[in-house]
Amino acid sequence: MSDARFVALISRRKVIGNVLFMLAAAGSMMVLMIWQWPVRAVDWAAMLLATGCMLMFLYGAFRIGGILSYRGELLSVDAEGIQMPRCYQGVLPWSSIARAAVVKGRLQLWLAKDAVIPPGRGLDHILRTNRALRRDGDRADLGVDTWLADRRPSELIEAVRAQAPQLFD
Repeated sequence: MSDARFVALISRRKVIGNVLFMLAAAGSMMVLMIWQWPVRAVDWAAMLLATGCMLMFLYGAFRIGGILSYRGELLSVDAEGIQMPRCYQGVLPWSSIARAAVVKGRLQLWLAKDAVIPPGRGLDHILRTNRALRRDGDRADLGVDTWLADRRPSELIEAVRAQAPQLFD
């Protein structure tokens, strides 16, 4: 076990990049819809598509706004275990994790049968659903990613290997 603590915060640059991509996609779709409307009579399919694009845009804007307003840690790894405050309260202890693997650059965790699952925000529901869906035991219980974090996935994997090397095959 290492004494170093891995902490990942939300990367404002990555979030803003995703917002700009979303705006460009929604804007180009709306321009195409507006450009075609004078040519045809009212096309209900086009109106439905435009309405769907606007609703997806609004949902995304609210989600991104919630992410940008979050000021705490996104993910931390230390001697106690893994903590993801946006997903659950408390720490997922190393004793609750049976095995870990890296699949396509993403950390996958399999929990022990008697795992202590921290309460909060539906993690227990997600874990139950994942366990019900996997048939051969090859699917992980929990995937940990640094998609919107200010740290790289390789740094996360190195931190977990330093704290709990026994989890990796």
